[in-house]
Amino acid sequence: MASAAAAPLALTGQMLMYLSLAAAASVSCPNSHQGMVSAVLGDTAQLPCNFSSPAGHPAHKAKVVWQKQEDEEELVVHFQNGRENGDSQHRNYRNRTFIRQDWFQQGDGGVELKQVKGEDDGIYICWVTLLPLGPHTQHRCCEVVLTVISRTMADAPDVSVSAPGDHVTVWIIFIGSVFLLMFLPVVLTHLNTYSQTHRSSYGSL
Repeated sequence: MASAAAAPLALTGQMLMYLSLAAAASVSCPNSHQGMVSAVLGDTAQLPCNFSSPAGHPAHKAKVVWQKQEDEEELVVHFQNGRENGDSQHRNYRNRTFIRQDWFQQGDGGVELKQVKGEDDGIYICWVTLLPLGPHTQHRCCEVVLTVISRTMADAPDVSVSAPGDHVTVWIIFIGSVFLLMFLPVVLTHLNTYSQTHRSSYGSL
């Protein structure tokens, strides 16, 4: 009976140890919310993906995957064991992406997307996965919205837009100037007449 009772306790202890190890080997993604990035057509876009890598976990047992959200998700770049997995990468992104070799040690899974095209517009998601696969080993670390702008728009001069109050001020000055031009001759005529009348009165004295 004692051995039978000890068996569940041993299993429970093993499960707790497994759960504690899994928690210790977890990836922390502080910036998992959506971010915004813009890039000029033909330039390089920097899509950030920062995380905290677990201490002691070997880098060759981790991978980072960038996917683009469309009707069908496209695998943008896949790093595993320090090498780019070209077989999984979508053909639209071949030879256009780069992730640093020490991405896991540095906690930086950001990807460079070179020679940006108009169709690169969209939402990109960064996944960091610890191997072997298990509960809580896949982490959605970042979501980035990429907006591609034309070089013409990027080179356009910055034209400041005046506030609504500025327009009101301009109209007041304009209307005041119109009234001044309309009534100034009348006022001057009255002043001239008044001046001549007083001169004649002084002369008769």
